[in-house]
Amino acid sequence: MSYEKITEADVVAIRHSRDRSADLAERHGVTQTQINRIRAGQTWKHVDPPRAVVDWQTNPWPTARERFEANYKRGSDGECWEWMAGKNRHGYGQFRTEKKQNKTMAHRYSYELHIGPIPEGMKVCHSCDNPSCVNPDHLWIGTQADNVRDMVAKGRAVWNAKVEVAQ
Repeated sequence: MSYEKITEADVVAIRHSRDRSADLAERHGVTQTQINRIRAGQTWKHVDPPRAVVDWQTNPWPTARERFEANYKRGSDGECWEWMAGKNRHGYGQFRTEKKQNKTMAHRYSYELHIGPIPEGMKVCHSCDNPSCVNPDHLWIGTQADNVRDMVAKGRAVWNAKVEVAQ
């Protein structure tokens, strides 16, 4: 039985059945989520239809670049491009370039996308001091020591003791 042909009698039977959701879903041709929603008191008309199968020829998934560009708010010239999607606990944007790949930092992806590859062992630093900014004009390459020097020079060091950074 297809989802479109589920009847009111089926809804009543699902609500009163003690069978497992998986068994009911298979029997009625709907998903377990739909069975659980019917059991929760929603009528079949309010249950989500099954997801369409993606036709890779006519409707491909968006590219990593398209997904990246959909996740930030572009400011006017000179302003930060604020990352609007997932962030880590320090406020840096996170982004998956592939489905099962580990997350990459959004500002690093932006640098590679707009400027070029990041040399081995180098950091992508923010001149704007906004961790969620992905504007390539605000990003620069440096070592960890360069980044710390920049932080101290701008008065952002939060250490209690006086910090001296080697020149």
